[in-house]
Amino acid sequence: RQLLTNKKLNINMRKNFVKCYVWSVLLHGCETWTINRQDKKKLEAIEMWIWRRLLKISWIERKSKVDVLNQVGEKRILLNTIKERSGKMFGHLLRHNLL
Repeated sequence: RQLLTNKKLNINMRKNFVKCYVWSVLLHGCETWTINRQDKKKLEAIEMWIWRRLLKISWIERKSKVDVLNQVGEKRILLNTIKERSGKMFGHLLRHNLL
C-alpha cells in the first residue's frame, strides 16, 4: 500500500507495480471462476479503488471513473483479462480431452 501511494516513485513505476503484483494476486485462479453480476460489480469496484489509491483521489472528491482512468492513462482491463484467461483454459481443456 505504501508503494502504491508513494509520491517519490514515478507514476509509471507505480502502475507497473500494480500490473505486476496486484493484478497477479487478484487474478490468481480466475480461469475457473464463475462470475455473476455481483462479482462483476465487485471486480470493477476494486479496479477503480486501486487506481484511485494510486492517484490519491478520495471518494469524497467525486471524480468520475472515466476521469480517473484518463488521469492514470489506463483502460478497464480486469474483466477482459478474466474472460481471456477463461477462454484459454477452456481451449486447453478441449485440446486435451479433459471435459
